[in-house]
Amino acid sequence: MKYKYTQKYMALILAIIFIGGILYAKQYGYWQTESSKTPEKIVVEGEEVYNPEDIRGSYSFEDVSKAFDIPIDVLIDAFELPEGTDGTIFKNKNLEELYGEISGDDGEIGNGSMKVFVAFYKNIPMELEDGDLLLETGSEILRNLGTLTDEQLDYIDRNTLSSEKMNLEEQLEEIDHELEISDDEAVEEEKIEDDHEEFKINGNVTFVDLENVGFDMNQVEEVLGMTVDNKVVTVRDFCSINGISFSTIKAELTEIYEEILKEEMLYNSNDSRLPATQDTQKVSQALSVQDNIEVSANPIKSESIYNDGKYVGTGTGYRSGLEVEVEIKNGEICNMLVLKEREDEEFYMDTFTIMEEQIICNQSIEGVQGITGATCTADGFKEAVDNALQKALK
Repeated sequence: MKYKYTQKYMALILAIIFIGGILYAKQYGYWQTESSKTPEKIVVEGEEVYNPEDIRGSYSFEDVSKAFDIPIDVLIDAFELPEGTDGTIFKNKNLEELYGEISGDDGEIGNGSMKVFVAFYKNIPMELEDGDLLLETGSEILRNLGTLTDEQLDYIDRNTLSSEKMNLEEQLEEIDHELEISDDEAVEEEKIEDDHEEFKINGNVTFVDLENVGFDMNQVEEVLGMTVDNKVVTVRDFCSINGISFSTIKAELTEIYEEILKEEMLYNSNDSRLPATQDTQKVSQALSVQDNIEVSANPIKSESIYNDGKYVGTGTGYRSGLEVEVEIKNGEICNMLVLKEREDEEFYMDTFTIMEEQIICNQSIEGVQGITGATCTADGFKEAVDNALQKALK
């Protein structure tokens, strides 16, 4: 009888320890059943605060607003978003899509811009690097705070995108072209620019895009200093994952692209055609690739196999319980949202973003490559998406 009582007490003690452990883990953030969409914390002047440098492109404006206690209307005004923009669904990565066409060669407006704005607004120190641009309204909001350091004010002066300045520069460029080139050359230059559809290297450009406009991947890998195994990933994400400065890489790739354009202009404007040297062969290859792009620019759309709507699928990554919502619009996969996950934070966010881009690009999970170092998480994401797509089938 004494032995039986001991067993009962031991079972009770174990149950208390187990439940207490869960409560402790929840209290200190070790137990998470779904994505919290909050950055990691750092200590500033003895106080724990969220780290602006850990803001992700997948965060919505609402996520940023809640984490850093900044009114969502301030964020919307700072980035001059259209009236009626829903900050609960508008994500930081959408800034690059919205402003990609007007960002200058010196930088772009994107997730990095949000990091800078939040850091300055909340007076949280961060490592600054030119290229993360702000809009005039956002810069004015920060100046009016009256709390910026001289270094921060200098950064704003160098990295504020002025619409008036851009228009003036475009007018000056047009005048310079009229003075420097003949009518025939102007027509040829305009044709080449139209062929390339004013291609610009920004945060949305993939390695496939670079190849399509004439880049040699050997040259790209030489600039990066490493091999590219997954060409579908964006250059910016590749740099982020591998700890490379995107601004530096962007500047070098832009220089190479300008040389590609010059070679194409020279090749097309010379009536006698250049000898088939190595350089002109590269130009011919680039033009051939561009011709292929034009042919496939308006492909005949086959009937979609999916019904429009939002569908939830489940999968098992490094841990079980992964849930992903897939949105189908006009018969195409257009968006994915992770509803629940229990993956390690250091892996899941970048992995989900990269996988989403690949799947939307392919319109299928077929051919989507895994992520080195996060294979289980990537496979679980694919499994959840595939499960959702099965539900969307007509």
